[in-house]
Amino acid sequence: MKRVSVALLSLLPLFASADPAPLHKPTPAEFAMRLPVSVSGENGVVQMLLPIEVYLHARSAELADLRVYNDAGQLLPFALHRPSYRTRIEFREHATAMFPIYVQASDARDDLELQLRTNMDGSLLTINARGSEPPSSRKQLSSVIVDLGPSDRHELLESLAFDLPEQTHDYRARLAIERSDDLRLWDGVAHGSVDWISAADASRRLVVDRIDLPNGDGRYLKVRWLEGEPMGFATIRARWRSASVPLDPTLEVQLSGTPGPIDGDFVYATSPAIAATAIGLDLADPNSVMPVSIGFYRQMRQPKPQLWLLPSIESTFYRLNHNGRERQSSRIHIGALSGAQWVVRPQTGGHAAPKLVLSWQPQTLVFNAQGSGFYLAFGADAQVHTRWLGGVAQMAQVAPGFSREEIEQLERAKPGVLQSTPTTSMNAPVEVVATDADAARMRRFALWSVLGFGVLVLGFMTWRLYGQMQTSSK
Repeated sequence: MKRVSVALLSLLPLFASADPAPLHKPTPAEFAMRLPVSVSGENGVVQMLLPIEVYLHARSAELADLRVYNDAGQLLPFALHRPSYRTRIEFREHATAMFPIYVQASDARDDLELQLRTNMDGSLLTINARGSEPPSSRKQLSSVIVDLGPSDRHELLESLAFDLPEQTHDYRARLAIERSDDLRLWDGVAHGSVDWISAADASRRLVVDRIDLPNGDGRYLKVRWLEGEPMGFATIRARWRSASVPLDPTLEVQLSGTPGPIDGDFVYATSPAIAATAIGLDLADPNSVMPVSIGFYRQMRQPKPQLWLLPSIESTFYRLNHNGRERQSSRIHIGALSGAQWVVRPQTGGHAAPKLVLSWQPQTLVFNAQGSGFYLAFGADAQVHTRWLGGVAQMAQVAPGFSREEIEQLERAKPGVLQSTPTTSMNAPVEVVATDADAARMRRFALWSVLGFGVLVLGFMTWRLYGQMQTSSK
């Protein structure tokens, strides 16, 4: 027994020697693909939206097999992020068309009946108070009708700005602004004061020339004087505000299916780096409806080894003609899903393999542009890239001191043409990795063989000892 124990203890060094190849920094030759990128050379930190080629050829769900190099073979720090949704505010200001309304000095009515003439596009041509005569000394300015002109439906009128005629210095007034879409019914929308006040030395001037307006509809405005002497303004400028939210770009790939290992299933091979956030099926046959389960295979070992489908999506896709037009099912938005092989299982038979469409939002790569001749390297199997040191860094380690807004405004690198890593430069490093892995497997095999033999010897000795004990007891 003691000899067997000593023999088993002597095997411990073999366990240590059976460790896989040590961790190391990857070399450019260990990648399958490379993508050159060009920069201006003026900035130390640049960004690039990862193109579809990276996702199609990477072999890791977390892009663990992605690195950035310069032409000296130096690994460069890089980070990955997704830019936030950004609201872009734009302003447009233009001079309006003004139509002054003159009335008798004794006429204080606010509900004047107007004569108007408009063009086909709604723009005002002429406008007068009914029964009025041309302006004279007996007439005074009562109000001003403003034609804002056409506007985009995404624009909002923010304010009106008033400009005094030349040679006019100080002026104060309180104005009422009404709005209409037909020049007949008017709604009061704002009151405000405008002031142009000069200082005592005439070198400075206080100017309040803008009145803010609330949101509303209507192409026409009426400006009336509540306080102050009515005076014709040189121009009235309308300021429009528009807000747009640029959607983050998305990538899309269409995959062809092949019959799966389970009868009736279709399987679709793709890159695990694609984390799909929208999915669709393009059916091959017109006027067809296909309820399906979509997911991934899992290996079940008990009670016997077999594949089973882990469904992630249950839905019905269709392609139908109706009144001369074709209707197709839309894309389904999902939580991010990734896998090397998708499975589509129709719930009814007799269907041709549909096209599987995956959409996702690409990440933005930010890296230090040190040196020249930059390129991305990617595409390595798990048994290779899991032995690598380094990888994606924190943004603070790549662009220290940069705010999120500054990062999103970084210079954008331009991708070049996708290239395969030259075979001649791959051979030596790849063989070294393969040799280390083979040696490790051989050591493990020898270790388990010796260990199994030791267990057999130990069992034999136990059986012999048990027999001797039975004999001595008789």
